[in-house]
Amino acid sequence: MHKGPKWFAAGARAWCAAGSAALVCCCSAQAGAVVVRVGIFDDPPKMFTDAQGMPQGILVDITNAVASKEGWTVRYIRATMSESLKNLENGSIDLLPDVLFSEERSKRFYLNRIPVLSDWLDVYKRTSDPFDRFDQLDRKKIAVVDKSAEQEMLYIRILQLGIKPDVKTAPDYAGCLKLVQNGQADAALASRFFQHSGDCPGNVAQAGIIFYPASVFFAASSYQNKKLLDAIDNRMRIIKNDFGSTYYKSLGRWLGGNEFVASPVPAVFVENIEAAGLIIAAVVIILLARQVSKYRAELRHKVFLLQQAQMLARTPVKKPSNVL
Repeated sequence: MHKGPKWFAAGARAWCAAGSAALVCCCSAQAGAVVVRVGIFDDPPKMFTDAQGMPQGILVDITNAVASKEGWTVRYIRATMSESLKNLENGSIDLLPDVLFSEERSKRFYLNRIPVLSDWLDVYKRTSDPFDRFDQLDRKKIAVVDKSAEQEMLYIRILQLGIKPDVKTAPDYAGCLKLVQNGQADAALASRFFQHSGDCPGNVAQAGIIFYPASVFFAASSYQNKKLLDAIDNRMRIIKNDFGSTYYKSLGRWLGGNEFVASPVPAVFVENIEAAGLIIAAVVIILLARQVSKYRAELRHKVFLLQQAQMLARTPVKKPSNVL
């Protein structure tokens, strides 16, 4: 049998070894890939699925940018907002973007620390309707997304103002504004960003009433997935302080240049907002305590003077002995 040269055999063995090593590395990389299930519901332009069923929007751009840096493989799972919250709670998904902060949600889920977007809830109305104050909606019909933070905040505001509107629900913002368009509701609560979507009807516009300022976060339901939130915060520190990042490019793309940002707020400051808030609260409490102490001292002095006056009033006046 003819044998090739020794250098050829050695080269072949080297190539085989290299190929085996590459195959092992490839398999190891695939085995170690992190698959992250991300919930998505229709809330354009923050996030939605297009006509081809592809995830789109500001939060999708941010999620994909973080995933590419962290080596995640993202699987988007589409549902309604209320269904997505249920999926997050029962572990069917790992992350849910577009979660507005509320006390109830902060108890149910883990939220990342650095706000992804600054949002507020606007009141939308028909352009022909004249109202410009929320208390003018007494006995009117208000549409809100079912089982949402907005619905929770609406009931709180109703109690505060003592008004009695008729609350209608829909599965998403588009459904709420359609009720207003068709005259089935007089007003709707929706994100300020919704005006930039193609789903805002022509005869419906913002009423100029900021109902509730809120920040948008990513949410996870288990402590195990909290590490995903930590990774998001680490990336948010970087992209929020870089005007050329995906973050600002996405804002410009989806908001058409209408989202003016004077300068990025350093994420390290945003991260420590809670600590700063606690310090401010402590200072306020100390000042109030001093003020209360001062008022108490003044009150005690006035009570003392009043008691002295009452004692003098009860003391009988003795007549001089030489008076007939």
